[in-house]
Amino acid sequence: SRKYPIVIGSDQATDTFRIKLPEGFKVDELPDAAKMETSFGSYSFSFEVANGMLVFTRKISMRSTVIPSDQYSEVRSFFQRLYAAEEAPVVLIRN
Repeated sequence: SRKYPIVIGSDQATDTFRIKLPEGFKVDELPDAAKMETSFGSYSFSFEVANGMLVFTRKISMRSTVIPSDQYSEVRSFFQRLYAAEEAPVVLIRN
């Protein structure tokens, strides 16, 4: 069992990534947007195609930057689900 609290560097973050689609390709499948809510934080992400770019946006908001050690398993599960969601594939096909 964990002795010390979990310290998170920031309580909020928003990231947007833009990736230019390769010439001659288009998006065939995008992961569905998702949102997770827990007692210690929330996370959402979405994909879209705009102006020949694949745009991925994610937002994380933690209710506290210090989480008690007895909540370690819940925090770990939250971040595991977050990482798994971000690994969902984007499928491209040739035009």
